[in-house]
Amino acid sequence: MKLHKAVVIVILHLAVSDLLLATGEVLPQMTSLASQGWILGSTLCILNPHINIICLTATAGLTCLLSSNKLLIVLYPLRCETWPTRRIHMACVAFWVFSIITPAQIEYYFFYSVMGYRFSYLDYTCSCKDEDKLSTAPKWLHKVATIFPLLAQLIAIFILVATSIALLCIAKSKSRAMQQGGLKWQGVVTVAATILVYLLSLFPWLAVEAIGSKDMKAWRFALSISNLNIMANFYIYCLTVRSFRAWLGLLVKGMKKRGRMISSTSSRALESNV
Repeated sequence: MKLHKAVVIVILHLAVSDLLLATGEVLPQMTSLASQGWILGSTLCILNPHINIICLTATAGLTCLLSSNKLLIVLYPLRCETWPTRRIHMACVAFWVFSIITPAQIEYYFFYSVMGYRFSYLDYTCSCKDEDKLSTAPKWLHKVATIFPLLAQLIAIFILVATSIALLCIAKSKSRAMQQGGLKWQGVVTVAATILVYLLSLFPWLAVEAIGSKDMKAWRFALSISNLNIMANFYIYCLTVRSFRAWLGLLVKGMKKRGRMISSTSSRALESNV
């Protein structure tokens, strides 16, 4: 049973975001936890918070796009069959571009001192400290950059909850009305599971940010739930999306081939030196 191409394309973009978070956020956190400090250099320390902001913003937008696409597919199945693949990719790319040029990113790119990037034992990552003191941005931009992330997350939650409820209700009513087995629930279950896991991972962060807590246990709990979201998405996609399994297999084969090439090159270099 195949999922609609619009759902598969958005899921692949979400998978890219999860892989970037795993390599650019989770792996450095594990390294810092093991070494009890930041040992990955100043360049990665500066890039680390930007990777986090870009991927989390893109994930929020892509998840909203996923739920909206699936709702339209259930409502207008025949019209959605003619959706061009290129247009779906362009919509996903638009969210990636937007995540790179958010107000917070603009402030950090152009108005923030490099000295402000410091390692934090709260979440074992580098982050931007003392924004009010080290930022030279106009006051309006700093206020927008501060408010925008929370506002964007609240809007995303509203869209996801509304589209999820509408999707489940419409899918249930259509399933009863259709004959010969009714509606195919694979796509609905995949989208609903992705949204549920995302929302569950988001609430601890919102709670910590809203109360301004500096409690280490609260931060680490929110961090653990966020990391579980990445792992849960991986299992959801592997179990429900055949094309994701094929894409993942090609990725692993490419990495193995690259590893063999590097190994053979190193062996020849050692032989020539001998």
